Amino acid sequence: MRLEIRSAWGDSRCIDTRDLSMLARWIVQTLADFQPGPQTPVTVMAWPQWAPGEDRQGCADWVADSRVLGHAVEVLTPRDVVDVLRGQVEEQEKLAAADAMRDRE
Repeated sequence: MRLEIRSAWGDSRCIDTRDLSMLARWIVQTLADFQPGPQTPVTVMAWPQWAPGEDRQGCADWVADSRVLGHAVEVLTPRDVVDVLRGQVEEQEKLAAADAMRDRE
């Protein structure tokens, strides 16, 4: 996954990793550095990376639907970041279910 956190002042940090513990530490450290508050929230955006598979075809390691990606969301805490990411997964699941229903009709 590629995750970008942008401060209210335009500073930006990105990480590209599949290591969840590294990602968690990076989120906590970045938010501590940017010190978001009610008047100075930070925004977060996530994108997939290509994860090679044993079959040499691989797959995206994160939600890869353009209807879900690319939305900058304001956050204040590491928990907010988790909620944003969870929301992307839930939105993708809803869209996939709606697409499947439409395909059956």
